[in-house]
Amino acid sequence: MDIGEIRQRDTAFTDGEWVGDLPGCGDMRVKVRAFQSPQVVSTWGRLSRAAPNDERQADGQLTEDAHARIDREVLLDVVLLDWDGLTDNGEPVPYSRDMARQFIQVGLFEAAVRYAAARVSHDINGRRDDLAGNSEPPSGGGSGRAKRRKKGAGT
Repeated sequence: MDIGEIRQRDTAFTDGEWVGDLPGCGDMRVKVRAFQSPQVVSTWGRLSRAAPNDERQADGQLTEDAHARIDREVLLDVVLLDWDGLTDNGEPVPYSRDMARQFIQVGLFEAAVRYAAARVSHDINGRRDDLAGNSEPPSGGGSGRAKRRKKGAGT
């Protein structure tokens, strides 16, 4: 595998990736980060740790409402990065965080953003699996230590 391809995939993981073919969304595309990207994970952790006591259950876990609030904040602030092909009465709507905050209230839009982020996450996980599963066996060279261990293991 070419190192440039690995770098490109790493960039897509942290900087986001464009996703189209969103169910029920026509030609709209969104640029999103994967749910497991470092930015998403750290923001979710920071916001959940900062949640006040009144948003926690007796055992310290977040309430469902707090979880939903934090989840939506993470979608807006870290997951959704841009969009293309979104119009209002035929006029293109440029991306802005304020507009995103309004649109995320629309169930189909929020579902599309979640779907896109899940697809990016799935693609990244698939790429990792490909790398792990398609790695070539080690060459015949090397120290031979593994061969000696294997040979001596049955004695």
